[in-house]
Amino acid sequence: DVVVVTAPCKGFSGLLSEEKSQSRRYQALNKLTFRGVFLTMEAWKHNLPAFVLFENVPRIATREQKFLREIKGLLSAYGYVFDAAFHDCGELGGLAQHRRRYLLVARNPQKVTSYLYHPLKRRVRAIGEILGEMPLPDDADAGPLHRLPRLSWKTWVRLALIPPGGDWRDLQNIKGGEYLIQPYMRDGETHPNKYQVIRWDEAAPTVTDSRLGSGAPAVADPCLGHIPRAGAMR
Repeated sequence: DVVVVTAPCKGFSGLLSEEKSQSRRYQALNKLTFRGVFLTMEAWKHNLPAFVLFENVPRIATREQKFLREIKGLLSAYGYVFDAAFHDCGELGGLAQHRRRYLLVARNPQKVTSYLYHPLKRRVRAIGEILGEMPLPDDADAGPLHRLPRLSWKTWVRLALIPPGGDWRDLQNIKGGEYLIQPYMRDGETHPNKYQVIRWDEAAPTVTDSRLGSGAPAVADPCLGHIPRAGAMR
């Protein structure tokens, strides 16, 4: 009934330079998606799926317009009609993170005669609403994966001293116990969330975990009474 395509996004991502995105390596990676959609259509050409959902990063709509036209042209040849839009997964699922995505919905009008309506938007929750309901790290009832990294005491103190909206570079701005907080986005920085500490009462910019990727890897401890100041937030 439904085919979901979550194609590799590396070639379309804004984290990749325009020059690299046009290289043979990433163009070949992008073409795998077209080939996959074609094989899907051929495999079920006598009983085409009701929906084909194509999801990717928002940059695909501007960086690879030609690629999208080819995908739409292929699906159109098999009789599909389209709806393409951007959405925030946090608003659709009531999550504690913002995750903006591009979604192309290809509908088979022979099987689905009604238009596909967009779901209602929900409130994006704060990260603290999720963490507050969870057991404390290292609780035996939560299983072996629910634990804190094994860091030294000194490292934990350093992490606690970083204000919400800041990162490890703010530690060098301590003078007499006071922070000289600089605006979070530094000149020339293209990926500001990589080392960010987010507030307990705000949503995560994207998935938050222990790796230094697209999400803020740390959440400020509310017990320390951190109060955001002007220029400290992203």
